Formats: sequence, structure tokens, C-alpha cells
Amino acid sequence: MRPTPLLLLLPLVGGGFAAALEAWRSGDWEGARVGFQAAILAAGDRAGPELHYDLALVCARLERWPEMEEAAARMVSTGGEAFAGRRSFLRGLAAWHRAHEAAGRAELAGTPVAWDRAVLLAEAARLAWEDAVRSRLEDWPEARRNAERAADLVAEYRRRRQAAAVAAGDEPPAQPPPLDSSGRRQLFDRLELLDRRKLEERRRRRSRTGPPVERDW
Repeated sequence: MRPTPLLLLLPLVGGGFAAALEAWRSGDWEGARVGFQAAILAAGDRAGPELHYDLALVCARLERWPEMEEAAARMVSTGGEAFAGRRSFLRGLAAWHRAHEAAGRAELAGTPVAWDRAVLLAEAARLAWEDAVRSRLEDWPEARRNAERAADLVAEYRRRRQAAAVAAGDEPPAQPPPLDSSGRRQLFDRLELLDRRKLEERRRRRSRTGPPVERDW
């Protein structure tokens, strides 16, 4: 069984969000997602960063990564840099799960190129959790341990990538240099762009389908 990153749960706001809170407490993540989305829609511009964070957490539970990233981006846009560390933590979760999915596909393909994406996503998880650790003056044990797990995963996937290259008769890949701040930003911008495209495509498909139509036959 692979280690699972620790999901940080902060206290949720109460009051008018009783339905979403009840769904959360009962483990009904889809109900909580719908409830928080409705609360954000009702609040409009008055929706605070904590509410967007609650929605992002629920989307992470459901592994709806594009929606999670969108909610996390709104959390930072409304709450400022004080919430940037939470966004980094959530980004790490998304990259971690996607890295395992990419590794599963790479095992089937058996090619070095297929392993490149798994390595990239594992590296993105490590960088995101390291950013989360640096966002706080005090220790953040969950983020720190997750960064250590992700570093181990990067090393494992690089070994598998090298084995695939040797099996294919390719030259062993060179060790890539560490990313500087510009490279880190470009990596996360690229992943965020892919998320936005997936979310836009999902919404286009939904709009083409339209609401159910009542029929007489």
C-alpha cells in the first residue's frame, strides 16, 4: 500500500452553511461540494477565503483536481498571500495523485517518455509541499513529511525511467538540475493551465448536454 499524504482539515465556518457542514460530517463529500458551491454563489463577492478553502478541500476529497485548483486560486485572490501556503499544500495533493496515475500508465507503456510525466508530477508534488513548509515560520509536520515522501517517489520514478531507457537501448538520462524559482513557477503555471483546460472542456460538454427536457413520450 502506498503512503497517503495527510490532508490538513481546518475548522469550517458555520451559520448558514449547516447543510454543507452536515454533509461534511457524515462523509457525504459530493453533498458538501454542492452545498459549499451554493454558499459561495449566494455570497457572491462577499465569499471569504475560508469558504473557498472549504470547497477546495472537498474537491480534493473527491479528486476533482481542476475544481480544487480553481477554488484554491479564488482563496488566494480573496485572502492574499496568507493563504498561499494552503494552496501549495493542495497543489501537492493533486500532483501526488496524478503522479501515481501517470506511473500506472507508464508501467503499461514501458517507455522512458511515459515515465517522464510521472517524474515531473512527483517533482511537482515535492516542490509544492516544500513551498508549503516555507510558508510558515513554525513547523508544518504534514507538509514536511509529504515533501519527504514525494522526494522518495521522485527517486523511485527516476530509477524506473532509467530502467525503461536501458531496456529500450537508450542512453541513461542525465540527472536534471534543480529548478530555480522561475522554473518552479513555470511548472505550476503549466499544470494550472492544463487544469483550466480540463475544467473548461467539462463545462462545455455540460452546457451542450443541457438540462433534462420533459417529454410526453
